[in-house]
Amino acid sequence: ISFSDWTIVVTPVGGKSTSSTEYHVHKNIIAVGPRRSKYFSAMLRSSSLLSEHLDSTSKISLDAKAAATFPLMLSYMYSPPNTPQ
Repeated sequence: ISFSDWTIVVTPVGGKSTSSTEYHVHKNIIAVGPRRSKYFSAMLRSSSLLSEHLDSTSKISLDAKAAATFPLMLSYMYSPPNTPQ
């Protein structure tokens, strides 16, 4: 059982691997929380006519190095604000 309310599918570009990875996240953490992402905040507040709002999924293509570090960004966003990184 997952209580997440959004899925982010990250596809690496320009590296050895091109397989996508799904991350099940919570909108309140990535868009509103103390360590929110301005990108996801703006995207989730945008028009509900975007296809992302219809299936609760964001598909992102990132440079291979950025895709590899994406889990670290999520870990940072989910950690308490006073936690040393």
